[in-house]
Amino acid sequence: MTAYPVISLKPSYNSVIRGCPGIPDTLPRIECQLQIKSNNGDKINIERIEIILKTVEVLHSTNSISLPSPSSVTSPFESTFRENNNDNDHHLFQSGNKNNHDFSSSNSLLSRNKKKKNKFELITVHYKKIINLKTNTKKSMIGLDLPLTIALPDNIKETNYNEKFGNCVTTFECIVQYDSKHVKHFSHLINVERFSLLPSIKLFPEIKRRVISPDKKYIVKYRIDNPCVTTDDLLSLVIDFKPDPSVNGYPVQNKGSFFNKKVKLKNITFQLKEVLQINDSTNANATHTHHHLVNHPHLPHNIESKENIIHTFTKDINEVISTNTIHVKYDMRIFTKDKFFRNFERTSQEPEFLYKLPKNINESNNQGEVKTLLIQSKNKNIPFQYHGSITTHGPFFSVLHYLTIKFKISNGKDFEISQNISVTKWPKSYVKYIEQLIAQESQTAQYARSFYDNYGGIITKKVDHTGFGTDDSKRIYSHSEPSLTNSNIILEYPILPPSIYYHDEDTLKKFNILSDRSDKKIRRIPIIE
Repeated sequence: MTAYPVISLKPSYNSVIRGCPGIPDTLPRIECQLQIKSNNGDKINIERIEIILKTVEVLHSTNSISLPSPSSVTSPFESTFRENNNDNDHHLFQSGNKNNHDFSSSNSLLSRNKKKKNKFELITVHYKKIINLKTNTKKSMIGLDLPLTIALPDNIKETNYNEKFGNCVTTFECIVQYDSKHVKHFSHLINVERFSLLPSIKLFPEIKRRVISPDKKYIVKYRIDNPCVTTDDLLSLVIDFKPDPSVNGYPVQNKGSFFNKKVKLKNITFQLKEVLQINDSTNANATHTHHHLVNHPHLPHNIESKENIIHTFTKDINEVISTNTIHVKYDMRIFTKDKFFRNFERTSQEPEFLYKLPKNINESNNQGEVKTLLIQSKNKNIPFQYHGSITTHGPFFSVLHYLTIKFKISNGKDFEISQNISVTKWPKSYVKYIEQLIAQESQTAQYARSFYDNYGGIITKKVDHTGFGTDDSKRIYSHSEPSLTNSNIILEYPILPPSIYYHDEDTLKKFNILSDRSDKKIRRIPIIE
């Protein structure tokens, strides 16, 4: 049987991701070990290794967006590794820069971005390395372990599946070319969770606004206690409605005449909307294809958007508008997570699920067996805990949330006001522990800087608007220097020494690969551990 490489990814710690994405001081990064081993212990001739980390944003076909051209690919930089003639293992790879960003060319093994029907996607490449190996004929290898540290951009989009609009995933891909013509593929989903949106009063204090109606007749004061809510939460609102003591800028001399028509505030309608914002900068030539989208009144005119109403509630008032203030308080239900995952969470908290109840329990008090439901997702790449509507920002499209308050006035002009809010996946009960985690990872990042200084230090490279890296680089020790912004830099970690496993007697013995040499042809002895 011909030997072939088996590719796997081993996290350095419990998670592949270290640090907190969205918090630059924690140095968000991927720390892992790429393991490539022979499947049967025979020697393999590895010639080329290509590694790529990318984020893929895809709009659903229900949005009727056609794909006018192949998927756009943006890459901040590309580094190529080539072999050094030094025989030492840790000098086997040598870095170099290469300004080639055409991944559809034949030079790249990862040129498989095919056009998908009824979908529009954008691929953002965060990291790419090509390793060319020249195997020594006297020392054939059976595998290698390659330590990798990949910086996550500050603006990386988190993993999410929005049922109405689209989804976003980050994947780690590796392709190994061996024995001249054979290729082995490997792909691993990286679940990115951002820590920049937390339902904390410190980060998102209450919002107080004063709005005048378009006809200048009414004044609305509203307060939102928690402008950042979770996917299963209550949004607390307080509204004060009263007439403007001055109409069109002039004081009303006879205030009673303003209310002769018995003007009433009939009701107030609250709506929570999710808005799909498509960034024109991704494909300026394809803006004409978004014919189904409209300009949202609360977004810039050059941004196209599409709305979806998540929740609507109408509160009846039926009060005559007088000099007295109409005071309204309402707690709006926010539920944007996947309903099946919510049912799973509730079931996991049932006593029958948590504890083994005694058999002689009174049947009247027993709720019966826990009803189970097999949940299968059409999108198998994204776990169910990442399904739902949350506030996300990406280079291709973003999902925003707005609260719309509509005032229905009899014998008067209706009007509405809108306020943007943030929806996060983190529950309120997690905030305390997340803050502790951020503080801990910030401390760990300081130790990480000292560690990588032993191998050349962390390098920062400035990036222009086209997404290509520049030749001038600068050594940094702090990611939060005033001269560096989140949008114009990328971090590059030094290369750590790899572990090369040669096809010799000591290495085979180390991996318990035993062979029978009694016959003319050496045969491997299978061992059951």
